[in-house]
Amino acid sequence: MILIYTPIEKELNHYRQLFADACPDVSFVTEVAAQDAREIQQIICWGAPEGFFNRFSNLQTVFALGAGVDSLIARADLPEHVSIVRLLDAGMAAQMVEFVRFGVLYYQRQMLRYSQQQREKVWRKWAPTLAGDLHITVLGAGRMGSAVAQALASDGYSVSVWSQSEKSLAHVECVFGDSAFDSVLARSDVIVCLLPLTKHTNGLLNHARFSQMKKGVAIINAARGDIVDELALIEALTTEQVGFALLDVFQQEPLAASSKLWALPNVVLTPHVAAMTLRSEAVNQISANLRRLINGQALEGVVNRAVQY
Repeated sequence: MILIYTPIEKELNHYRQLFADACPDVSFVTEVAAQDAREIQQIICWGAPEGFFNRFSNLQTVFALGAGVDSLIARADLPEHVSIVRLLDAGMAAQMVEFVRFGVLYYQRQMLRYSQQQREKVWRKWAPTLAGDLHITVLGAGRMGSAVAQALASDGYSVSVWSQSEKSLAHVECVFGDSAFDSVLARSDVIVCLLPLTKHTNGLLNHARFSQMKKGVAIINAARGDIVDELALIEALTTEQVGFALLDVFQQEPLAASSKLWALPNVVLTPHVAAMTLRSEAVNQISANLRRLINGQALEGVVNRAVQY
């Protein structure tokens, strides 16, 4: 018996039917009586409230209905022995490539200028910037970061990808480690943040880092809001040290109405939609892992709590 939980009832019932169709030999439930909680060893979930896992004394595995698992790792009600399994893609990488391409082209084709000119009824042309003129650095070489870096390289951009450990990607410069971080930022025209949120990446892009970047650099953040110091970013955008930002994630979500980010003319905001979980893809991936579990095989996507992803 496997418990499925999301806070939205309509979505919850849809997931139950999808999982039942994918794994007809497995019993899926969406609620469980207190006396039966000890029977639950696996939970598939997203958005579980604080303390939710405390009553499941025999819990062994939590399958996340999303790629980001920072909120699960930090929970006091999930003991160390419980495995956390994240989605590796579930249709999100293709969406992320589209989102980042939009941000890069918006910056490259000077749409900020043309948008302002439209409001002011100004007819003026600007010299084009070619793809080969821009150096783009992708922070993070996981499934998302690797897909984005290689897509941008195929578009003709000069692309670097930075990660904590050594990686290798075709047609992409791969740099790694703390010693290479500041130098690759300093030579980038566009910086795309696709890092997981960990104790090492929290606040990674801060005032000192923005001041080291090229004047007018573009920032695209579709990872986690806490990786960017928002007050430092607002200051950098106001002085145009950062010339443009496409922001999909924020330190507080929904973004507070009082945030200065709403009104900055060189910012495009989206409400955490860069890469949304596709239900059918998520169900297929988790179902495949459930079959591995039943057959005694190793699971894919198990989170290493030490590195937090």
